[in-house]
Amino acid sequence: MHYNLLNYGNITSYCTSSNNSVQVKNAAFRTVIAHVSPHILTVNEISDLPYYHEEVLDSVLEPVFPGRYARAGFSNANGSDIVNDLYYDQDRVVLEQAYGIYCDVRDADAYALALLPEVPGGDTAHLMCIVTHLKAGSGTDDEQDRATMASDILNWLTNMGFTGNILLMGDMNLKSSYEPAWYNLTQFPNAAVRFYDPVNQPGNWTGGSSFRKLHSQSTHTSSNGCAAGGGLDDRFDLILSSLPLLEGSNGLQYVHDSYDVVGQDGLRLNGSVISPPNTDVPDSVAQALYAMSDHLPVTVLLRYGPGTPVEEREAGALWLLNPSAERIQLWSARPLPQAEMELYTMEGRLLWQGPSPAGESHFVLPPVLQAGTYLLRFRPVHGWPVSLKAVVK
Repeated sequence: MHYNLLNYGNITSYCTSSNNSVQVKNAAFRTVIAHVSPHILTVNEISDLPYYHEEVLDSVLEPVFPGRYARAGFSNANGSDIVNDLYYDQDRVVLEQAYGIYCDVRDADAYALALLPEVPGGDTAHLMCIVTHLKAGSGTDDEQDRATMASDILNWLTNMGFTGNILLMGDMNLKSSYEPAWYNLTQFPNAAVRFYDPVNQPGNWTGGSSFRKLHSQSTHTSSNGCAAGGGLDDRFDLILSSLPLLEGSNGLQYVHDSYDVVGQDGLRLNGSVISPPNTDVPDSVAQALYAMSDHLPVTVLLRYGPGTPVEEREAGALWLLNPSAERIQLWSARPLPQAEMELYTMEGRLLWQGPSPAGESHFVLPPVLQAGTYLLRFRPVHGWPVSLKAVVK
């Protein structure tokens, strides 16, 4: 789920503690979270003060689902007043690495995640979520800023060598699919990092009645000084997918027709989320969406594919001897790359960390272990992190 939180904790001359109260937003946000129950939540427009990132965790997520969520963190080399973050369900998701992507106007953030199967013993899948908030505005300069920011993200992916299961999530402020930014995202010269619209709906989104089920802004028909007015007539909030996710070729697959703008039933072109009565969500949720932000959240479902291969291109074909006795043994089909390794209990306690024996194809981890299940994270200097489950008997 991706959600623009509308200046959460960021007090401005127009978004004040009166018309954008954090306490009011928290109560509404709790209702939305209880309704959607996302495994992964990415956000835009949260204050650059870490206090408010913890506030979401402590006052929104924790009261609804105690002990379930953790926070990934954010970058802000650009020094913006509003930034991104990611929250994740610790029972199903492991944060492997967080990256800052320096972009024109404001930074993007990339989060490499390992997704743990619901059924014990299943394969771990890997997913990267990139969170962006492209420049707002209708001018030519604004369009060019959005195009530059999109290119910054794609160039970063290319330079880092990241491919595979990737979602691009954010408030992209795009008026249509004819903007240069959209062209950059979907027609980038490196085809391996191009993004695709899961619903395949190109066109002039702003004000277009044929796109009314995709409009995510604004939840208000009139402005209260902070929330924008004008009603729901813009498709600003998007989740875009890499090709492997659409094809299911890398262990995860986008669930067909699962793309959803929460609270958008297609009956409110230029109208608010609460009037006419909402047929997509209960009235309490519609009221919460209205109180929380002038954007609606967007969600997608991902399912495990038939198998989850290790990212061989970057980390080598890795596997563990399972089960093993006392010490964990790591094997590789070709010489191991330079990497950092971390061994965790399934509760998340770090037991050991150290470098890989670069150039070797077999390594016995030093610690003597009791019987149980462990998680080995392999973080190559170049390429995708890999998480492998180890069983000691």
